[in-house]
Amino acid sequence: MSVKLFGRKNSGIGLALISLGLILTYNLFHEKSDRIPLLFSDELIFYGPALLIAGIVLVLRRGAWNQRIFSRALFLQVGLIMLILGGFPWIYTPLIIRDGGMEGSGMLGLIIFIFLGLPGLIVTVLGLLMRD
Repeated sequence: MSVKLFGRKNSGIGLALISLGLILTYNLFHEKSDRIPLLFSDELIFYGPALLIAGIVLVLRRGAWNQRIFSRALFLQVGLIMLILGGFPWIYTPLIIRDGGMEGSGMLGLIIFIFLGLPGLIVTVLGLLMRD
């Protein structure tokens, strides 16, 4: 059974993912005292950008004319590229920052991992689960 909202399949799930992703991303950039209280652990806030992107893609998967915008092959290609580039950024960030693998390259690697690696993992999994 699929969720229908506004006449499109998966839009309800997509809107829920967008909402959760927005809350988690908001919490990611604010101090603990300014965060929106959640029922689960704070470690999940790092998945906020990835859930936000996954929700947007699910909502936009079909356009206004009910034509498919994103294909399974496109999901897999984009997801794997994002996963390769963002999954292990600590390999190449010392070459960008040139600090010998110290604090600057580690922080850049973490930012790349959060905003490219984790969304890449989710997009790849969505591509694997998707039917054309």
